[in-house]
Amino acid sequence: MPEAEATRSLEFGGERIEVPAVLPVLPVRDAVVFPGVTNPLSIGRPKSLAALDAAGQGGFLVVATQRDASVEDPSLQELHPVACIVRVVRIVDARREGKQAVVVGVARARMGEAVTTEPALRVRIEPFPETGVESPERTAAWRRVVDLAQKVIEVRDDLPDEWKGFVAGIPTPGLLADLISSRSRRKKRSPFCRKPIPCPASFA
Repeated sequence: MPEAEATRSLEFGGERIEVPAVLPVLPVRDAVVFPGVTNPLSIGRPKSLAALDAAGQGGFLVVATQRDASVEDPSLQELHPVACIVRVVRIVDARREGKQAVVVGVARARMGEAVTTEPALRVRIEPFPETGVESPERTAAWRRVVDLAQKVIEVRDDLPDEWKGFVAGIPTPGLLADLISSRSRRKKRSPFCRKPIPCPASFA
């Protein structure tokens, strides 16, 4: 199978999905996107817009954090090599020559060699599987974190009780850790970023 048609099989949302082995790259200046977490992005740079157009609504791309946020047109070497495969949930025309996109993280991936650099950077990707060996200790730690999260929800008047079920239903410890990490990086984010509208957008 030619590389452009090759795919990688991933588990996402309880189902197996096929993701292209070569994906367009969307650099971000000031954010880290985590698997299982919804993020709004403000997109204005030409190559970022080209990457979004290449993916299209419902498609996939790689969101990679820049090593130096001041670089306007980062090369592959100027991006952190471990990025996040995302699915584009929604695209909205925003400010002049810009767009807003809502993406949801699917899986971590290591970016390989560049296939093209124009009009958008496209790279080969190697997804990272969920790691960790099941054990009673690991399961117990996972349960403790879920219990603590549910207690926080109980004492917060601004958090609905339905979120206790949401936290309990997170399928893996890795996704739970990513959710907590994403919350710790952005304290102004709406809890669990379940509603993308009030979340502060990252710029790409």
